[in-house]
Amino acid sequence: MAIGKKSAFFTIVSIILVAGLLFFYVSSNRYSEKERSRVITIRVATMNSFINDIEHDIERGLFISSMRSLIGMTEYVAENGTFYTDFEASFNEAIFNGTADGMPLNLTFNSHFGTWMEKVTDIGSKLDLRITTAGMKVVPFHDDPWRLKVTVIGTINITDRKGLASWKRVLNVTTALDIQDFEDPLYTIISSGKLTNQVIATGVTDFVDGSDASNLITHANNSLYIASSSAPSFLMRFEGNLSPSPYGIESIVDIPTLQVVAPTLYDGSSSTIDYIFFGVQDAGCQVNQTKTELPWLRLDNPHLPTYESTCS
Repeated sequence: MAIGKKSAFFTIVSIILVAGLLFFYVSSNRYSEKERSRVITIRVATMNSFINDIEHDIERGLFISSMRSLIGMTEYVAENGTFYTDFEASFNEAIFNGTADGMPLNLTFNSHFGTWMEKVTDIGSKLDLRITTAGMKVVPFHDDPWRLKVTVIGTINITDRKGLASWKRVLNVTTALDIQDFEDPLYTIISSGKLTNQVIATGVTDFVDGSDASNLITHANNSLYIASSSAPSFLMRFEGNLSPSPYGIESIVDIPTLQVVAPTLYDGSSSTIDYIFFGVQDAGCQVNQTKTELPWLRLDNPHLPTYESTCS
């Protein structure tokens, strides 16, 4: 009987010990799962914040890279004197590599969108994140004669190296650049860099008021620009495409300056509207209103009403 009582006692003790261990295990496991869930939540929040920062900052990076690329591409064609055969492809090369035809561009070689993405990847690595991109490209286009838009498209993948979470985001970010103050590539390329002209929109609405042609004289002397659907856009000028565009712009060539810096380009009979003068030249007549002040100003018939002018 004593042995039986002892066995029962040890059995009860064993049950209590096992139950205690089981309770401790379950409690510990629950605590561990709770902590793991908390860690994952914090990690996911950190990754999500990082992604939001990227998306907020990408437009700024795209704007700066686009600005630098345009300036660099203009300098490049000025030195080489040739139009781009595919501006969009060349723009992508400048944006992502900082080069044109494989040659470094001064303003973009160490500061282009590709280096910006490398910095993002490096920061992500320090946060134990793996960042990869696919199908990245930029598309430049006009939606206004005076504004250039650039859209970057592609996908960005962000993965936690511990396998806690991953994101795949489709990028479609657009930035806008004012083309004013950029050099007109048509002038630069045709003259091999000898004659440059900044794109500055005229403030003139009436070129001639009765016998007063002072606005037209100021406009022509400064080679200011107007929007014109019969003219090529700013982007088209990089390719030497002088076809009409809804986003076209045009200026009057400053003939006295041209005669000094690039006399071989002078044609005394052509209309002085830039895309006509530098393209398929069309005969222009001497404008009555500016014969004394600007004897060199000539306009083709379609442009006479635009500039409120007449010819004898």
